Amino acid sequence: MSRKNEFQIKNVQTSVLGFPVGESSYTEDMSTLGAVTDIQIHDPFSQGAIHVSAQVVSSGLTGTLDGTVDLIESNDGLNWNLMSHQTTLDTVSKSAILKESDFCCKFLGIRITKGQITAGAVKIILLAKQR
Repeated sequence: MSRKNEFQIKNVQTSVLGFPVGESSYTEDMSTLGAVTDIQIHDPFSQGAIHVSAQVVSSGLTGTLDGTVDLIESNDGLNWNLMSHQTTLDTVSKSAILKESDFCCKFLGIRITKGQITAGAVKIILLAKQR
């Protein structure tokens, strides 16, 4: 697994927002993705995270718009399980938030299932808050 998938740590000054916060962002070209692609965050910062969210922003999607994006989690970094949060890539351009307020695993990730989408881009912005 590539070690590029890590959080940038940011300290937020007010406890209302929670701190520290880890942020990670990825843009994926749907034309080059396999049928199912996992973006796995192998970063110890997520071990202390309680609140996690992912903004999924799709643009310029073509083909049959039937793809999905799921939050995934793991404790061993090898076996990944779906969390109960999913959005469907069912329009050409879309923005959706996936969130979990009781994250308790070691590693966080995103699973993109391409379906019959042939082109376009999906940007994922992951946040993890230790509060």
